[in-house]
Amino acid sequence: MSDRRWGPRETLARIQPVGHLGQAEIDMVSEWMARRYQRAAFPTAFNKRRGSIANKVRTKLGTRAGRDMLGLWIALSTDEELPEGEPYRAHLMATVADDLLVGSKTAVETLLLDIRDKLGECEGIEIVGTPVVALEGEVTISELNRYARLEDWDDLSRG
Repeated sequence: MSDRRWGPRETLARIQPVGHLGQAEIDMVSEWMARRYQRAAFPTAFNKRRGSIANKVRTKLGTRAGRDMLGLWIALSTDEELPEGEPYRAHLMATVADDLLVGSKTAVETLLLDIRDKLGECEGIEIVGTPVVALEGEVTISELNRYARLEDWDDLSRG
């Protein structure tokens, strides 16, 4: 980080706090800090290959259907760095709330197909199978162990 600053800890110890955070803010900061250490790490080559569509996907996830997604998940064929010319094969899944209305779920399915198409346009990424929109209560731990969460767009899809 280029904006990092250093200073003696003792300076902070002498400052009296002003105000306080409510429980919702404490929960949000705690979750954000925990995710920093739990976040999936994708191969650099994969991230570079999907970089060209990042803003397009970001825009789509900012829609109502994107906000209805609880998570966007991907299963890669490998976590290894692949050379140019060797594609990452991937399968997509979105999770939604168990009580999401049918019309809203259909909109999420349409959005997920669009994200699949965008990722499929990336050189060196091949999307296999039909993306799945799964109700949160129906996803098993075994399924989640095969996927990694694409969290770089989570700030848009949180409801």
